[in-house]
Amino acid sequence: MIRLDSLGQTFRDAISITKRFGVEFLWIDCLCIIQDSDEDWRKESLLMREVYEHSYCNIAATASSDGRGGCFRSRDARVVRPCLVNMTVGGQTQRYQLIDFPVWYQMFERSPLNARAWVLQERLLSPRVLHFGIDQIVWECNELTACERYPLGIHAPLPKIQGPRAMRRFMTTPDPESAVLENWSLLVQAYSACGITKDTDRLIALQGIVRMLQDVVRSPFSSGLWMKDIERQLSWVVLSPKLARRPSEHIAPSWSWASLVGEVKLLPAHGDLLVDEVPGEGIFKVLDIEKSPGGSLTNSFVSHAQLLVRCFLVPMDLALYDWEDVSDDPVEAIPDDPVESLAESPDNQMSAPRAPALVSVNRPVRALTRN
Repeated sequence: MIRLDSLGQTFRDAISITKRFGVEFLWIDCLCIIQDSDEDWRKESLLMREVYEHSYCNIAATASSDGRGGCFRSRDARVVRPCLVNMTVGGQTQRYQLIDFPVWYQMFERSPLNARAWVLQERLLSPRVLHFGIDQIVWECNELTACERYPLGIHAPLPKIQGPRAMRRFMTTPDPESAVLENWSLLVQAYSACGITKDTDRLIALQGIVRMLQDVVRSPFSSGLWMKDIERQLSWVVLSPKLARRPSEHIAPSWSWASLVGEVKLLPAHGDLLVDEVPGEGIFKVLDIEKSPGGSLTNSFVSHAQLLVRCFLVPMDLALYDWEDVSDDPVEAIPDDPVESLAESPDNQMSAPRAPALVSVNRPVRALTRN
């Protein structure tokens, strides 16, 4: 028996909200999972998809930084009233509603709760999310994102990776697999920007989302990358190198974005240069992943592994620069041999560059050297 007065304010508020919904059961991770039990944690962490996907509603104390902050706050009710003005345009007077476009980011995307990695999974998997913000309540579901100020729907442009609607949009498109692979970079960037208490949970906190997406993506998943698109997903960059760090424990191979703690961006694809359309003619192809003994965290998350690849090799000298000194390309490569021209394909040569040529490794090109 857990005494109500022994719980933090957020948990007490969640119990009150659950009762008002008429719902009998409430899941609270730190109460439903045996603390300091690795065995129970491993078992329950694999079930997060089922917990949130089949829930009635996810209660989010979005403005609270911990379990003591609670869901409810004193507020000025006038703040959430819509601002309506009459304007005359072309001789016709109409009533307009003024919309604060940054409101969503200020209240929610930058809130203490949504800065946590585990919460992104909860938002994406839950069919409904009820946010208790700093001055109003916000509702997210598969059909609508609304708040007290905009009860008919928030008109501001919302993040593409946001709430239950994001998952439904990916899963219900005519080609859901392509939709997932095309938007995986957005999810990685949003997720990697979040903080997490234990570095070893960095990939585990993503597992529920991965399991759901595997319903439509016909591809193995390893260490944060989809094998079907691994050639493209190996191209990533840390957005704030000075803030990034290696995790306290080795949790992913160095070729995975998860091997670093910090916000990461997967770079956009450049045409079909990495696609092996003609057998043996691809510029870069991953043939296999060789897992090291004892290097597996789960079936999907491998901590130690080597890539077996087939690619063209060009001798290069890497020149590293401070992030502030470059705009898009933090690493450039200088070929040892003089370069005659650069081309995306032998039939599409560009003008000859000045020597020595600088070839950005972020943009895959083929260097045609003099014989």
